Amino acid sequence: MAVTADGAIEELERTGRVVVRAAVGGIAAAILGALGFAAIGALLIWPWLSEPNWEATPAAVIGSAALIFFGVIGVPTLVWRWATASRSIVLTSEGAVLAGGSRVRWSHVRFARLMTILGQRFTVLLPRAERAADQLRGLPPIARLGAVLNGWLVRERAPVALPTQLELPAAELLRLVQHARRLGGHLR
Repeated sequence: MAVTADGAIEELERTGRVVVRAAVGGIAAAILGALGFAAIGALLIWPWLSEPNWEATPAAVIGSAALIFFGVIGVPTLVWRWATASRSIVLTSEGAVLAGGSRVRWSHVRFARLMTILGQRFTVLLPRAERAADQLRGLPPIARLGAVLNGWLVRERAPVALPTQLELPAAELLRLVQHARRLGGHLR
């Protein structure tokens, strides 16, 4: 049976807020995947480190990128998401409170849409141009780095990609976000 946002929408209408929790098993799998890709990156770098030569340079560059993206950025981000899983996202008619306490006000959001980033579908909040800098400042450092990288990938300024390892799939999370924005009068 498909997981839908219907129950969460009812709770939002009844109480004025809803918590969308993380799927801890999904986060654990993502951590293992990130560790695996980081290890592959390290293996690609190793021949160049032991004997630097031009033939090993392309693999070392790819390995370095994988090690940085998955090991240095990915693993800490996912571990934090696992540590804050019980309070992943709180949605109200005013906005969203993300894990770690960062807030996104619906009045600062231009669009909420599904976007594919590095092959994965996310519900993404795109800030109004005049609020992008404020949005970045309001994020914790690791989330700020993620927003900058995601912005570069999707060619938008300061997008906030909501986590994918949640109890709702991205399309249903988008439906819930749209409903919360509509309740606050911010969805056109």
